[in-house]
Amino acid sequence: MRFYEYETWKLKEGVNIEEYDQMLREWFQFLHDHKEELFQEWISAKYYKETDIEGVPSGRYIMVFEYESLDGHHAYKKRRNYKGPYAPYKLVDPYYHYFNYDETTCTYWQPIEPERWLDTDKK
Repeated sequence: MRFYEYETWKLKEGVNIEEYDQMLREWFQFLHDHKEELFQEWISAKYYKETDIEGVPSGRYIMVFEYESLDGHHAYKKRRNYKGPYAPYKLVDPYYHYFNYDETTCTYWQPIEPERWLDTDKK
């Protein structure tokens, strides 16, 4: 069964938003380039900004990581120690460069009866 990690954050004070946006682009490219050897358990990583009902940004960003399973999540987290093949990942991980750690949250989700969901995504 799939397992989701839901991470939210605000940026540190004084962050250059263009530099931050560029780092996110580089981070996603790193994921694509190294998916097979470093991120095998990942199904997806989706990026959002939080807004009010009118679409006005709140300043909080969201990433939803989808893993193949709870065991896959744990295997990845145990393996990713930012050493060896993961050392270059830390260089492009925006967490260490732009996140306000006091404004960062992480919660986890497991699906309930996904066979009953309405999913009309036609990729």
